[in-house]
Amino acid sequence: MNSKGFMMIEVIISSSIIFLFIIIFIPAISMIETERKVLTERRWISSTLHDELQHYLAGEDVKSIVHHNYTHISLTFRPNQQYIQGCASWKNVKNKDETFCLYGFQK
Repeated sequence: MNSKGFMMIEVIISSSIIFLFIIIFIPAISMIETERKVLTERRWISSTLHDELQHYLAGEDVKSIVHHNYTHISLTFRPNQQYIQGCASWKNVKNKDETFCLYGFQK
């Protein structure tokens, strides 16, 4: 019995399945990596903003511009009625503008 045709179909089907997985998973992995970078950057910036807000509340000098991994981060502090608003603004890895604010109470 000649099974060359069956083997050829089997190879084509298995190759198609492998290519399908590659086509699906490479963009998904790329998107996950980009989102991981966005979240890592956001976490670092929120931590830095918290630290600078603590310095501001203590009456110490604070930085108005911070650089991290080629990202330019602008920090602003505005006193309001009972609290201080500290905000960080930057362009994220996706080149979108982001702003994150924290609030601290004045003593």
